[in-house]
Amino acid sequence: GLGHLYAARPTPRGTMLATLCENGGKPLGLLEVDAGGRRLWHYAWPEGRDDIRYFRAAHLLDNDHLLVAGLVGSAPGTGFENALLLELDRGGREVRRLSLGPVPFLGAIRPLPGDRILVEGTEVYELDWEGTRHVVLPKKSETWYHDALKLPDGRYVVAETARRVVCMRATGEEDWEAWHAKPVFLQLLPRNGVLAGG
Repeated sequence: GLGHLYAARPTPRGTMLATLCENGGKPLGLLEVDAGGRRLWHYAWPEGRDDIRYFRAAHLLDNDHLLVAGLVGSAPGTGFENALLLELDRGGREVRRLSLGPVPFLGAIRPLPGDRILVEGTEVYELDWEGTRHVVLPKKSETWYHDALKLPDGRYVVAETARRVVCMRATGEEDWEAWHAKPVFLQLLPRNGVLAGG
């Protein structure tokens, strides 16, 4: 086989894009399948390229490129792993890269309009490709964030590792919350609905 599926996300075209973990010597990779599970596209990451240990998340962009988050091993003296964002074309060619530096935890990423990226980990923030943070959601506890999304009305829904899903504004004001049994992935539904699945 191709290896273990690590994270799978729906794409705007109705397919699923998944990251593959190393398994028995098989390389890391990216995989797109249709609703019936048929393989549409696969890219095997060359062994040793950028020293990426595994892909944390991948998303299909409007230009048919891929936004990928990878972890590239421990940063000396920190005990944390370095995180890297890449924009790749379908042939695996690097278009852009941005280092996030050493991070205690990286939950997920999401592309946003305006060429920004929503990053979820020890914080939730909007980032551009120059590395500038434009919105940082206020933290009210020491929890980390497994996933997050931005609603069309500008609010954010975040899934905390403390087993809470909360809808909040950029100011930190909370509109609603729900509790879950384990970390979840979030998916936007019509009319600002949110699907949370573990």
